[in-house]
Formats: sequence, structure tokens, C-alpha cells
Amino acid sequence: MIRHIVMFRLQEEGKEENLKKILAAAEGLKELPGLLGGDVVVNAPDADGTNYDFALVFDFADLAALDAYQKHPVHVEFVKLVLTCKESRACIDCEIA
Repeated sequence: MIRHIVMFRLQEEGKEENLKKILAAAEGLKELPGLLGGDVVVNAPDADGTNYDFALVFDFADLAALDAYQKHPVHVEFVKLVLTCKESRACIDCEIA
């Protein structure tokens, strides 16, 4: 199984409004084929402000399923939305038991 963890830091301008839009759109990702399960998580309000703002933690059967997810039109539109307001991104795709 592959765990796909991708974290984003958003630009300060309009951050709260953008985060709300992104989180709503991210919920739709949970319905895409090939996704076995996962969560959309937000940095705790009292946590270190230098942390990333939110993350997707999704599980897939294998890299082929992850690749299909990344090419799905709903994911492509999500990426376009995030690109309008992201400051940085970090990602890891790791094998889990």
C-alpha cells in the first residue's frame, strides 16, 4: 500500500478564505476511484505557525492507483485551485504495511 502525504503552506493574503475553499474541494477528493481511505487535516490553531497549513494523507493500493488519482479531472481542478494561493508544498509517497 502507498500512503500519499502532501502538505501545503498557503500565502498569507486571503489565507483563511482560501483555506476554506480548498478544504471544501479536498473533501471531494475522498470520493475518487482508487483511494482506499485517508484524511484532510489542518494544522492545530495553537501549533507552531511555521508548520504547513493543511495536508492530505491518502492511501492507495499501489503507485498505479496513485497515478490514476493524480490524473483524475477532479484532482487536476483541485491542483489548479491550490496553485492560485500556495506558498510551498512538500510530499512523500511511502510504502506501508
